[in-house]
Amino acid sequence: MLQCSHCANMCSQNATFCENCGNLITTTHPPLYGSTTEKLAKVPHSSLIASLILDDDLITLLFQNEVQQVHVDTKLFLGRGIPTELQLPVLDLTPVAFVGGISRLHAIIVPIVRGKYQIMDVGSTNGTFIDRRRLAAFRLYYLGDESELALGNLHMKVQYAAPSHGDNAFVSTLVT
Repeated sequence: MLQCSHCANMCSQNATFCENCGNLITTTHPPLYGSTTEKLAKVPHSSLIASLILDDDLITLLFQNEVQQVHVDTKLFLGRGIPTELQLPVLDLTPVAFVGGISRLHAIIVPIVRGKYQIMDVGSTNGTFIDRRRLAAFRLYYLGDESELALGNLHMKVQYAAPSHGDNAFVSTLVT
């Protein structure tokens, strides 16, 4: 068993992240095929390198000189190099994939009410995080205004275009 340095939870010997708080578990011995842990350990959690702006039916990714805008009706897939022939609404993260840890199909953003969104990790290798908490795969989590969203090593600040009240609640619902 390994103890999480953040919350003191006891985690399984082969855990990469704490099941309780999502913190990266570090060991004195390098893990087998340890590149994932080593890469994630080098990325400071405060390294916000992009902004994700959520509006009523438009999602905008801002990264340096790169701007991507996608209209959202039912759901939006986030990933890198997703084939266009699938004809899915996609926010292509290929231009920022150099940070590492972004799966081809990494997560889905789903609108819940006008201008409010939830996110679901779809079994990505390096995980999806909100405010440094790892999300369980295949569950929906509320994206609050001013939250820090991380897809693998890509850290983004979530911003709602229109001001609203009560966005800081961390609400999750089980996907049926």
